[in-house]
Amino acid sequence: MELMVISDVYGDEEILDQLMYQLEGDDRITLVAGDIGIYQKWTDDLKRYHKHVTKVLEKLLSFSQRVYYIPGDTDAETVEIENDEIINVDKKFEIIDGESKIAIFGLGGAPARGLRNPNLFGYTWDEGKGSAWNELEKILKINLEKIQLEEPDFTVLLSHSPPYGVADKSMPISFQQLIDREDLPEQEPGGNNVKTNPRQLGSNILGKMDKNYEIDLHLFGHVHNRGGTHKKVDGTHQFNVSHLSVAPRRLYGRKYLRVNLSKENLEWKFESAVTADLDFETFLETYL
Repeated sequence: MELMVISDVYGDEEILDQLMYQLEGDDRITLVAGDIGIYQKWTDDLKRYHKHVTKVLEKLLSFSQRVYYIPGDTDAETVEIENDEIINVDKKFEIIDGESKIAIFGLGGAPARGLRNPNLFGYTWDEGKGSAWNELEKILKINLEKIQLEEPDFTVLLSHSPPYGVADKSMPISFQQLIDREDLPEQEPGGNNVKTNPRQLGSNILGKMDKNYEIDLHLFGHVHNRGGTHKKVDGTHQFNVSHLSVAPRRLYGRKYLRVNLSKENLEWKFESAVTADLDFETFLETYL
């Protein structure tokens, strides 16, 4: 079974048209690791935002068997699509039966951390608060315990945030950001012994899940300049898939992850989303 994994779309339909151009047929499952649209862009106009996100996810479905998604921190926390083949796995899980039995469970949003004002983002949570930590960890553990009863061939964690310390280091992309970062003090651990270095945007909760439980793939985005990263830790393949986003395309190109799963094997590769009919000059301007 093929999984196609993307993140940080930001409602960019151009990139989806390019993927449709590249990918033949619909024999794949698409996973979206958040930031499907930008909720605050429309001044909390939830109806308009929902319509746009639905359009994006339906376009992905046009070249997929099913689409599984979670909202990211730029999304509204509640994003439900009225289509049985487009499934929100935020704080939930789904079982895919095929050649291989695949379990997917998810966590949307991201920790409120870093230089950005959390009030400008639709879906964040504070790991330093014991109640938030306990609730999220409880949900993830219960879903994973239910999954284990199903005895899947592969268990997949889909989150928007990286686990803390894995492809989560925020890098300055302007001189002003570099200056701002120099003034940031190193912080002592907060509640629940949470690591709170504002230069690292990952989640301690997710890091604990990867470390303590049997998870085959952890797929995430959020930290754009670490997109295209793969790391294997304690048996878990961890992928930052955020190269599809609009913002870094001139620096990094636009990429997405393809994973092929069978009972005997796991194969993966990042691919560039580039149309074949672009002339070289336009390619350089658009993607490099």
